[in-house]
Amino acid sequence: MNRKLSSLMVAGIAFALAACDAMPAPVCTESNGGIAATITVAKTVLPASGDVVVRGTITAASDITLYKVLVAGIAANNDGFDFDSFDATIPYATLQSLASGSSGKAHLKVTAVTNCSAPGGFLEIGSVDVPVIGKAVTSLSLTPVTPGTAALTTSPAGSMTFELLANPEATGATVVVSTSLGTVNGQQSTTVTLSGDGTAQARAMFVLVADATKEGTAKVIATAPNTEPKTYAVKTVAPPRFVQGAVALVPGTIRISISSSDNIASCTATAAPHVSVMSGPNDLTATNVVTDLNNDGRPDIDITTDSSATAPTATTTITCFDTLGQFVSGTFALPKS
Repeated sequence: MNRKLSSLMVAGIAFALAACDAMPAPVCTESNGGIAATITVAKTVLPASGDVVVRGTITAASDITLYKVLVAGIAANNDGFDFDSFDATIPYATLQSLASGSSGKAHLKVTAVTNCSAPGGFLEIGSVDVPVIGKAVTSLSLTPVTPGTAALTTSPAGSMTFELLANPEATGATVVVSTSLGTVNGQQSTTVTLSGDGTAQARAMFVLVADATKEGTAKVIATAPNTEPKTYAVKTVAPPRFVQGAVALVPGTIRISISSSDNIASCTATAAPHVSVMSGPNDLTATNVVTDLNNDGRPDIDITTDSSATAPTATTTITCFDTLGQFVSGTFALPKS
């Protein structure tokens, strides 16, 4: 090689190195490396009940090069030039694993590998939140839907249907319902699953059945994680009863009272000759109106047997109903002497 050619080659290399030295470095001072990203998920698939496609567009400075884009760690497809548009399909299982318990939304981070990234590192350029069906109950209501039911009977054991309503994305989630008295869906505590289409409120129904052995207040409670429990109190009422029990008639008058946690709606009587059944001025063989004669909140009935009455024919049968349709019935007789 002659000296002239060698000198030209050296000069060319020097010029190239000088040109490289003159090229500006990429702008990497901003937190996102000078990249603007717009990320979307089609609203028609939300809340998600399966895989979703995340799409996005990226605007970057001319000296920024994108090598890879990931959505929730899943490599995106390069749908344009240098990822200026991209898409990634996120499996439903991934969405479920990322959905937080408090919001029911999967937070999907969008990251990129660029000439601004640290070696082996990723640069976060955006994110999107995807509501996921079946992940979280964020609102909950508990309402009885049985019309006209203010209280439940114990004989027979009455029932009341309840409806749970929750946010649409709670479809598929579960709610624990329990009662302090009686059963819900046959158990003292059980789990119900909310159903829906993901757009309207998720709902579930269950049935409270009263305890046939005792009366009181059934406290129904519905609970779901991260949501305030909802409660509803239902009064359960036993049938009326005669306070004095099965007392015997005597010549003259005895007074019996009827006790009930509900109101007594009516009492009727059948009576043998020489036996009268009265509640105040009301003859219970002809009317069904009873009166509280002692002002103690309990209706009273006077049974009078005159001196001509004989056993065993001197009897009366009295039947009293509460407003719920429950009743007590008893036969009172003059005992044989």
